[in-house]
Amino acid sequence: MILKGNFTQIPDEWIKLCGKYPSINKETGEINKDNKGNDKYINVSHTYIMLLAKIESFNFAKQSESTSGYRIGKCTASNAYFADWLKVSKGTINNMLCDLYELGWVSCFNKKEGKQIVQRFLYVNHEALDNILSKEDEHQMVNDSPNDVYPYTIW
Repeated sequence: MILKGNFTQIPDEWIKLCGKYPSINKETGEINKDNKGNDKYINVSHTYIMLLAKIESFNFAKQSESTSGYRIGKCTASNAYFADWLKVSKGTINNMLCDLYELGWVSCFNKKEGKQIVQRFLYVNHEALDNILSKEDEHQMVNDSPNDVYPYTIW
């Protein structure tokens, strides 16, 4: 991930993640059902990939600031921040983050004081993404059709 000013570069391989994925119940391993009893699928668009890349950009500093290359930052951005950045509603961001969490692509940790959440930390789950990209994950995307190419640099 390369940070330059106000934009982030999306890893080339992440563009391949766009597609339709089954929503898997983490406890049973079965496909979740929608309100009508049909299998539930999550359509991962380029906007999801942009959100992933933005989360990732908060979690890594510029190469010159870190000699290890390991995660040294924390993504604490609010849904309002992401909504303003992607020009969508906070509800859309909430749904997208829930979908990414359901897919196992994003981890969320909440800092609490008593019962009150005072801060949220978001991280990209690279192991889950790598499994899908290497086609080792049993719950791969439903369609393997090529997607339209989206600009790799996002603002």
